[in-house]
Amino acid sequence: MRSTAVEQEKRSAPCKRGSNSSRRGDAAAFWERDIKAENIIGPISVVEKPDRRYVGIRLHTPFSGMFAVATRALKALRTWSKATGTQEDGPYFLRYYHCDMNAVMEIEAGFLTDAAAPEIP
Repeated sequence: MRSTAVEQEKRSAPCKRGSNSSRRGDAAAFWERDIKAENIIGPISVVEKPDRRYVGIRLHTPFSGMFAVATRALKALRTWSKATGTQEDGPYFLRYYHCDMNAVMEIEAGFLTDAAAPEIP
């Protein structure tokens, strides 16, 4: 029987508590182990960067269901980029223009590109 990487990680994950808990192998040991997160905190500054071309879809959506709407927008962008031959030149992204979890969110799904904008009829 093959085990997944997560199951192997659970079995080998050391735990913070108890003398015999270093190899417990249960889910609690996996989540209780020491995990060091990298924090980079520095002084606040404004960084000027050159403009970059991107393609995006700007949307207004309620917070509940927002991620499903964003996922559909990202899929539509991928389909459109393949159909038009527009080359992605960077990661896909979600930009949040207006965040109000009790009202309407204004978001944009997009990707970076160096391609010139195609003619839109």
